[in-house]
Amino acid sequence: MTTSAVPAAPTARHPSLRAAHPTGTRLLTRTPAADLQLLFLGVNPVTAAAAIILAGCGVRGFTVLDPRPVTWDDAAAGAYDLPDVGRSRDHSLRQRLLAANPQALAGGRAELFPGPDRPGTLVIRARSTGITDPTDDDAPLAAAASHLAEDHLVLDVISVEGHPPGTTMVWPVRPWYARACSECVRAAAGTSPREPARTPRHEAWPSHTAVAAGVTAQHVLAAATSTLVDPSESLVTVLRPGAPLSTVDITGVGPEPCAWCSPG
Repeated sequence: MTTSAVPAAPTARHPSLRAAHPTGTRLLTRTPAADLQLLFLGVNPVTAAAAIILAGCGVRGFTVLDPRPVTWDDAAAGAYDLPDVGRSRDHSLRQRLLAANPQALAGGRAELFPGPDRPGTLVIRARSTGITDPTDDDAPLAAAASHLAEDHLVLDVISVEGHPPGTTMVWPVRPWYARACSECVRAAAGTSPREPARTPRHEAWPSHTAVAAGVTAQHVLAAATSTLVDPSESLVTVLRPGAPLSTVDITGVGPEPCAWCSPG
């Protein structure tokens, strides 16, 4: 019996159901969801829930790396079940991916992740505004990141500290060499208006995780299935929990190009 609220979706759809792409390119020319290869480098509640949604959309190729244990907050956010608390995040998520899509191949070896020249590859990196870079501070994640090429595309999904729990920023897709730096992340977090401090509404927390995960999954599909990714994109999606309605806002990366993470 599946433990996921997202049912597995058929990967094959009739061509007549595919609408024309705004540029005139048919969606048939995009990489099919079943052919995508996604590397989750670090996992937070939003990216864990997004992975389940993507498995339900027909994605089969997953590499998940995060040996840290599932916490009570992870379970309270709706990303894991209570029996998962204390188990490693990557092992628990791989089991949930297989429950959502029995055809999924969920591995844990970064050295087997395809190179950037393969269409449909994308790195989804979970991080926080409170630390410098998870791929530097965590030895297993640093070892995994060492297998990535500078041209691998990465989507940073950032937990914003100092804001209500669940506040998340989705960074624009960038090449790995121009991934979000700590200074730009903190600057973008500061430009989003803070909400008054309040006790988290735990009964609404899973619903916000679902909203943020759905938006994140759409960003992943847009980037991984398209050949039209603009590396100069500078808009950040900010997802805030509400009481109980979540909000989605758009803000800029920063007023000036960064010498470290600008893809110039």
